[in-house]
This record gives sequence, structure tokens and C-alpha cells, in this order.
Amino acid sequence: DPETGRNLYTTGGIKGAIDAAILNDSSLSGNVLNCASTGNAVTIKNFKSWLQTWLVNGTENKLLFCGPLSFSALSDYANSGANGFRIMNNDGEVFGMKLYDVVTPLGSVSMCMHPLFKNSIGFNDWMIGVDLALITQKVMEKLFYQDGIETPGQAAYQGQFRAMLGIKLEFAAAFGYATGLRTITG
Repeated sequence: DPETGRNLYTTGGIKGAIDAAILNDSSLSGNVLNCASTGNAVTIKNFKSWLQTWLVNGTENKLLFCGPLSFSALSDYANSGANGFRIMNNDGEVFGMKLYDVVTPLGSVSMCMHPLFKNSIGFNDWMIGVDLALITQKVMEKLFYQDGIETPGQAAYQGQFRAMLGIKLEFAAAFGYATGLRTITG
């Protein structure tokens, strides 16, 4: 925290930590790509610009957690005839790419599907870029058992183990997220 000089931990996840950092430094606003305001589509130029804002900071290798729709958007763009790399063999079969790593002059990012994004409709078109070397976790509330918790999809109250972890992004400029990403165009 710039005002107190103390470490700022947040329990709002990586997105919450990035948003909190933007409040303190508006130059980090380029680390967020909101495609919902553009009909869930982005041009490849704007996508590259978004990558460039956070990929150049921190360590050279990052991890990009993707929802199935955002992962598909990047894969579809890479495998499209006009933009991508396609090979046809003698049998007429077309082979494309399995896109898991994006290597640029700015650094590389490994893509993976995140179960939360896959199983939750609200996040299936999200991407969150993480520099794992620059995340610090802190226990904000120790693990405890709580009885009588209402659980979505369950008829009865159930007991649950609960805990609260806080995270601190040591260098927030090395992280980024995109929402609403369903199509990448030329």
C-alpha cells in the first residue's frame, strides 16, 4: 500500500488484486481487456497490445488461465486458413495446431483451461494472466469447520470446512485479465 508502506493483501483473487492496483496506478488499466463492451470480439492487434502491457513485466514465462470460450477463440484464430497454420496431407486430412504456448519477443505464456472457468458459465470467456513467481499467499483466516451452511443445489444445510487466503501480487504490472473474449478477428 503506497500510503502505509505495508504489504497489501486482497481476498478478491487475482482479478481483485489487479483492480486494486489500478486504483493506485491508472497506468495499469491496459492490463485489463474487456471484450463484453465490443460484442465479445477483439482484433488481433488489440489482443497483442493487451498481452504486451503485462507480458513484458516480471518474469519471462507466465501462465494464462483460460475459459473454454476464450481458449477456443485464440485457437480458432490460430487455425483459421487466412491467419493460421494448416497442413494438408496426401489423404486430404487437414491438421491444425494444438495451441498451448504462445511465444513472443516479449516473453512466453503457457495456456491452460481452468476448472472454475470451465464449470462456471459466468467465467467461460475469461483469461487471467499470472506470473506465478510473483504471487505471495497469506492465511487471512485459518481453516475451520462451520456447520449449517446453505449450499447451492442442495436441499439441506451442510457443514463445510472454510478458510480465507489472501494474495499479494508483488508486481501487479506483470498480471492481466480479459473478460468476454469469444472471438478474435484479423
